[in-house]
Amino acid sequence: MKLIPKRQYRLEIAFEKKKTSTLPNFKKMVRNTLSEFSKSVNLDVRAGKNNCYILSICGSLEKVDECHREIEEYFIKRLNYNFVRLSDEAGNEIRKRAYPVLARIEQRLRLFIENALVGVYGFGWWQKIAPSKLKTSVEKKESLESHRPLELMQFDELIYLINVNCSVWENNKLLTADEYLSLLNGCKSVDEVKKKLGERITPFSLWDNVFSRYFDNRDNWKGAEKAISMIIKQRHKVMHHRPFHINDLALIRKKEKMINSLITKHAKSMLSEEERSEVKKELNVIGGYLSELAQAFQVQQKLFSSSVSSSVIQSMARSLAPIMQAQKQYAHLQKHIQNIIMPKIDPSVFKFLDYLPAIKEINETTEEE
Repeated sequence: MKLIPKRQYRLEIAFEKKKTSTLPNFKKMVRNTLSEFSKSVNLDVRAGKNNCYILSICGSLEKVDECHREIEEYFIKRLNYNFVRLSDEAGNEIRKRAYPVLARIEQRLRLFIENALVGVYGFGWWQKIAPSKLKTSVEKKESLESHRPLELMQFDELIYLINVNCSVWENNKLLTADEYLSLLNGCKSVDEVKKKLGERITPFSLWDNVFSRYFDNRDNWKGAEKAISMIIKQRHKVMHHRPFHINDLALIRKKEKMINSLITKHAKSMLSEEERSEVKKELNVIGGYLSELAQAFQVQQKLFSSSVSSSVIQSMARSLAPIMQAQKQYAHLQKHIQNIIMPKIDPSVFKFLDYLPAIKEINETTEEE
C-alpha cells in the first residue's frame, strides 16, 4: 500500500535589504532563527529584485506555520525589517479552516439575538425599538425588503444592540408627516400627546427587557462579550487575508464552544411542544376575556366615569378570587405569556382587565332592572 505524501506548503517573504546587511549574513540569521526546523522544512534565501532578500520556506502545514511565527517575532517585530509577504499557502489553508467556524459562530449569535427580540417585541421589533444609530447604519447598506436587519449588521453592532439603552425616538429626531400622524392618532388632548411622546423618547435597556433572562448575571454576559470581541478581531484576520496561525484557529474553536453554551441556554428557555399547547389554550382564554372586556366596557363606560360604590368593590373582590387562583395555576407560563401577548395589546386595556367580572355583574344587574 502506497503512502500518500503529506501536502507541502510554501511561505515566501521579501525583506528589504539593510545598508549593513549582506546576503551571507542574512542567511546566517535565518538559519539561526529557524535552527530547530532545519530537518523538517526546506529553507532557501536568495537575492531578489528591488534591493531585497527573498526567504522561502516549504514543509508541512504545522512546521511552516511555526516558522512563520518565529520569523514574525525576530525579523519583523524585533529587528523591524520592512517586508512583503509574497506567498502564504499555510496561512491560506488555516484561514480556510477558520471560515466555517466563524460563520457558525456568527449565524448562531444572530439567530439567538433575533429569537430573543422576536420573543419580546414580535417580528416587527426593528420598527418598534431599533436604535436610530443602527437604523442609519443598516438601512443605507441594502433594502430591507429581502433581508432581516440583523443580516446587514456588522459583528460589533450585534454587541452594541445587546448593551444599548435606546428609545423609539431620539430627543433630537426630526419627525416626518407620517410620524406626526402616528403620534396624534388616538389622542384626545394635548396631555395625551405629551404622554405618548414621552413614552417614545424615554430610554429603555434591551439588556433589562430582553437579554438578561438568558444570563445568570451581567458578569456572565461580560465574559461572553469579551469572547465575542476576540472573535471579531480574529474574523478580521481571516476576512482580510492577514496572518492567521494554527493557535488562532484553536482559540476560535474554543470560543465557539462558549457561544454554543449560550445558544444551548437560550434553547432551553424556549417552550416545549407541551408548553406551547398550554400557552395556546391560555391565549385563547385571554382572547375571550379581552373580547368580553371590550363589549362590557362599551356598555358600562359611563358607570366607571364616576365613583364606584362599596358594594361594587366587594363584588369585585369576590369576582377577582378565581382569577387570582388561575394566575397561580399558570404561574410557570406567565413569563412566556407576557413576552408573547403583552407587547401586542394596547396598554390602556389592562387597567380595566381586573374589573371585568364586576363589570359583567353590573351589566347583568342593569339588564334585569
